[in-house]
This record gives sequence, C-alpha cells and structure tokens, in this order.
Amino acid sequence: MSRGNLPRGCSVPTARIMGVSAFVLKYRLGPRYHHPAMLQDAGRAIRTVRALGRKWGVDPQRIAILGFSAGGHLASTAGTHFDAGKPDAEDPVERVSSRPDRLILVYPVIALATAYGHSGSKQNLLCWAMSLRTSWSAPCRTRPR
Repeated sequence: MSRGNLPRGCSVPTARIMGVSAFVLKYRLGPRYHHPAMLQDAGRAIRTVRALGRKWGVDPQRIAILGFSAGGHLASTAGTHFDAGKPDAEDPVERVSSRPDRLILVYPVIALATAYGHSGSKQNLLCWAMSLRTSWSAPCRTRPR
C-alpha cells in the first residue's frame, strides 16, 4: 500500500484540496493467489489506515474503499465481510475493525447470483466455488446498519 502514488489520470492534489487522503492498495491477484487473499489484503489495508490514520492526518472513523470493476467487487466484499478486530491481538493493527465506513463502487462486478451478471467475471472470481455465488454476491449480503 502506498500513499499518494495514484495512477496517471488521478489527481492527488485535487483530492487533497477536497480533504481526501488517498492510499493505493496493491493486492494479491490470481492465478497465483485465490480467495481469501484479496479480502485479507483489503481488510489489512483498512485496519492499517484506521490504526495509524491520525499519524497521517486521517480521521479513523471516515475510512472509505473505492474500487472499479473487479476492484469494485473487492470493495463491496470488504464492506460486507468484515470483523471488529481482535482486542487481544499482539499486533495493534489487528485490534481495530476492518469495516470500511463508506463504499465507492464504480461499475462493480457484484451481481453474481443473477442472470445478468457478467459470466466471465463470475468464472474468474468464483471458479473455485461456483456454488458460493449467492454468499459472495454483494446484493445478497447487504443489510441496513
């Protein structure tokens, strides 16, 4: 995870003027890595920003995750599959919640249990367990606070 090294076309100075601090997550991908590696990486990133955010001028109660396409799937999964942390963990980062406070999903691959979901994305994301489509489809996991 790096702070402020956004890809070409993303404007960090504009984001800073708006009061946004940006962190870019480089998470593990297939074919070498499979679920839950990506979700673990996203959760660890959220925990890290939450635990160390004050040091960087970030409000730990205002953590968002943004993702495009398959990254949108990861962001929606992070927003629906999280935990409160482990209070007795030796690592202070692991003591805080991995729950993002906001989700920003840009053309996400989230409708895995529907006929209109992209079949190639379903195969790439869930080839290891096609029977889990419903449990990993964000609309099936969404619930009010």
